[in-house]
Parts: sequence; C-alpha cells; structure tokens
Amino acid sequence: MLRIDKVYQTLCELWTNKSIKELHVIQGTTALEVANTLGISRANASLELNKLVRDGRAIKLTTYPVRFLPKETVEVLLDRELSGITELETIADLDAARQADEPIADSYLSNSKNPFDQIIGHQSSLKQVISQAKAAVYYPPSGLHMLLLGQTGTGKTFFAEKTYEYSRYEGLLKEDAPFKSFNCADYYNNPQLLMSQLFGYAKGAFTGADHDHEGLVEKADGGVLLLDEVHRLPPEGQEMLFYFIDNGTFNRLGENGVKRHSKVLIICATTENPDSALLKTFVRRIPMTIQIPSLSERPIEERVALTQFLFAQEAKRIKKTMRISIDVINALVHATTSGNVGQLKSLVQLVCAQAFLKSIHRFDEVDIDICNLPDDIREDWVAVGTIWRVPWSSQNMSMWSQ
Repeated sequence: MLRIDKVYQTLCELWTNKSIKELHVIQGTTALEVANTLGISRANASLELNKLVRDGRAIKLTTYPVRFLPKETVEVLLDRELSGITELETIADLDAARQADEPIADSYLSNSKNPFDQIIGHQSSLKQVISQAKAAVYYPPSGLHMLLLGQTGTGKTFFAEKTYEYSRYEGLLKEDAPFKSFNCADYYNNPQLLMSQLFGYAKGAFTGADHDHEGLVEKADGGVLLLDEVHRLPPEGQEMLFYFIDNGTFNRLGENGVKRHSKVLIICATTENPDSALLKTFVRRIPMTIQIPSLSERPIEERVALTQFLFAQEAKRIKKTMRISIDVINALVHATTSGNVGQLKSLVQLVCAQAFLKSIHRFDEVDIDICNLPDDIREDWVAVGTIWRVPWSSQNMSMWSQ
C-alpha cells in the first residue's frame, strides 16, 4: 500500500463512529497525530495530507495547528455533499454557509488563509500560473526553480512573495525560512560587485574587501531567493549560478579550496525574452517558466476589483472614508495600459493625493471625482466616456472606510 493510502486510511479510521458534536469540538486531526499513529515523520504525514486535500479526498481546517478531515466520512456524518470544498477556517463555516443559502465554495474562499487565495484573479486569469507555482514548490525533493516572465508592473515580485508565503503555509518551508530579493539591474555596471552581493567575498578579494562577506545565496539558505531583472546578470554570473543549481555548492569571490553549501529555491524574474537575453545553458536549469499576464489580458472584472482594492488601501493609509465616483473607476481602468498594476497603483495614489489635499480640512471624508484625475486621463474620459463601461454594483458612488 502506498504511503498516501495508509495516511488516508488512518485518517478515516480516526474519524469512524465520531459524532457531529465531536466534529465541532475536535475540528480535525493534526499531521502530528497521523504521524504518531503510523510511526512516520510529521513532515511526511503533512506532505501526504496536503496531497489528499489537493485530490479532493480530505478537507483542511486552517486552525493552529492545521487539522485535516476525510471528506467522505464528513459527508456521511453531515448527510450532505461537500462538493468543491478543500479548506475551511472552522467546521462552523459549513453551517453558516448553509444557513445563508450561499455556495459553500464562495463562503470559505473569502476567508481562506491560503496566500494564493488572497490574490485577485486566483480563480480566473491567474488560475493557471498559480497551479504552475504550486506544482513547482511541491516537486520533490526540494521544489523546482522558477522563471517568471511578464511586462513591467504585472506583479512578478508580488507573485514570488506569495509563492514563498504559500510554501510556508503548506509546511514546505520552515516558518522562519528567509526570503531574499535582489535586483540584478542595480549592479549592472559593476559585475564584480554584483557577483560579490550574490555569492559573498573573502577578505582581500579586491580593494576594499577588508573582511569576509556573506552573500545572498548563503543568507537565503533554507528559503527563497528572488533574482529580479535576471537578464542583467552577466554570462559569468549565470554560469556560477547554474553551477550552484547543479551542485548546491559555491565559492565566495577570492576564496579557493572551500566548497560552501546552501539549499535555496531560486525564483528568477525578467521582462525580456529568455531565449535571447539569457544563456541557453542557464535557461535549461530553470524548468518551470511562468508567464504572468498583463493587466490588459485580465478580465475587466478583475481590473475593477484591483482598482477597488487599491483605493481601499489608500483609505487605510490616510485613515479617512473615501467616496469615489464610478466615473473615476471607469477612467482609471481604461487608462492603465503598458504600466500594468504598477501604473494603476501610481495613478490611484495620485488621484487620492489630489482629493486629499482638497479635503484636508474635512474631518473624516474624502470625495473623489473626475476633477481629481490627471488632465490627460480626464480629457480622454470626456472624449470617450460614453463608450466605456465597467461592471459596477452601485449607480453613483462607492465608499470605503478607514
């Protein structure tokens, strides 16, 4: 019998003949309890239990510690089908969803602690890229290195951070695992300094190296290293990096006869075509390539939701209620083109700053309308405003509180 089947059988046996009251009180079984029953490590038990969740055979409860339930057993106990459910905060969420006559999937996803579920578009335009990232981090024994492709401002760094958070959430990385980020473009004109930042250097390696220096590859040991604008990494740097990927060993600059070890999941990001901007030998060592869609490629509903979210963030920042005209949302959604989410965020902040200045003497509210838009966007809106349409739930204004 496969280990995953043993884990599932054990989970079912632990919940055989349990009552509904026990279900609400106990909530589920921890990975440690399964591990102790089977005599295996907690890490292996957690790995198999999460596989069962992904297969739809188990339900995860995002309590502390995380608990698991056999879905089929719970369905029999509750005398109802739990189609589409993989995660819940508590068993009470099932009752709340039923009483409100809501689709259960909608009720628990909005409260999910899964970092990927907190991304706008996780069930639509980003569903495929999230699936790729999950496959990469779960691939044994230590995950697959990734290359994120996308235009400036699509959120590659944000996606890398969510991938790291998801790995911790699933127990694939330790809770205190490091996340290090490095922009290769910052040191593009000084390859030696760039390499020393990545791999460190030994005392006396070059003028000014008056002490040993630990590089990011060492600092990220046991965690994730994000290399942004990786196409700016010189060929010799790419060669050193793929040697490290192949062997898990490296040397600090100026260091001879010393083999250092580090275990790092590398996520590279670039705006360029990897076939022309990177060494083919380097690209071959990054098996998982993930294309982050541009804002224009995402559904209009997601673009509106992103705009709403960004305004809500600004409301929290200034600690005032915002009243926002639908025309402002309309204009911003259609004005954001090549800059993607990054440009949209800058435009929202600019509009909020203009509106805040005009409302600075008001105690608790800021009104945002088309007069707060930049001139070029306002002029475009006036010219074609009757053509643009966005999904909206209110006729006039939307409001966010601090």
